[in-house]
Amino acid sequence: MMVTKLDWLLAGCVAVLANSIGLGSFALAENAEFNIQLEYRVSWSNADIASATANWSFGDTSFELAAKSRTLGMTETFRKYRGKVEISGRIENGRHAPDTLYLSGISKRRTREATTSWDGATGAISTTRTPELDLEKVFPLEDRHIEGAIDPLSAMLNALATLSRTGTCSGTERVYDGLRTSEILFLEFSSRFNPRATSRCQLPKIFPKKVSSA
Repeated sequence: MMVTKLDWLLAGCVAVLANSIGLGSFALAENAEFNIQLEYRVSWSNADIASATANWSFGDTSFELAAKSRTLGMTETFRKYRGKVEISGRIENGRHAPDTLYLSGISKRRTREATTSWDGATGAISTTRTPELDLEKVFPLEDRHIEGAIDPLSAMLNALATLSRTGTCSGTERVYDGLRTSEILFLEFSSRFNPRATSRCQLPKIFPKKVSSA
C-alpha cells in the first residue's frame, strides 16, 4: 500500500541522505553536537510524486528527529498522503537507542497514529495506537515479536556509525515502529562488482516478520 511504502520511504531516504553527506563519518562516531536539515524528492519519469524533509539534532548523549513526508503532483489525486515521524533517543557507547517514537499517516481513506516508548532500564516496549487494531483483519504483535527491537531510524544510524568506525556495515537489526516489525539485513558489496565504490555498504534488505496494521 502507498501509506506503508511512504512510511518506510521516509525512514530509508533520511538514512541514505545522511550517508551521502557524510553524517556517519562526521558526527556519529565522534559524538559532535550539530543540527541539520535534509530534503528528499521521489520522481517518476519527469514528475515529482513524493517528498520528505527531516530535521536532525545531535548532542553528546542524545538525538532527536522531526520529519514529514507527503505526496506531490498527480499522486495527490488518487493517493493523497501526509506522514509524520518524531523520535527522541539516547547515545550510549556509540550506539543509538530510541526513547520515544511517534508515527502518523493521513490518507483519503484513514488516519492512524502510533506512539511507542522504550524503557532504557528494563527494555520494555509499549505502544498506543489510534485507531486500535482490527483483529479481524490483521495479526496482533506479541511481545516475543518485538522484544529487543529498536526503531528503523536508530538502526540506520547504528549502521552508519559502524561503517565510520570499522569500515564495514554487515549485520542485522530487529526493528519496530509501532505498526509493524521487521528484520533489516545490511550487506557488503563485493569489490569485483564495483571496484570504484567509495563505500562497499549495500542498501539494507528489509524482511517483514509480523504485520500488525495493514
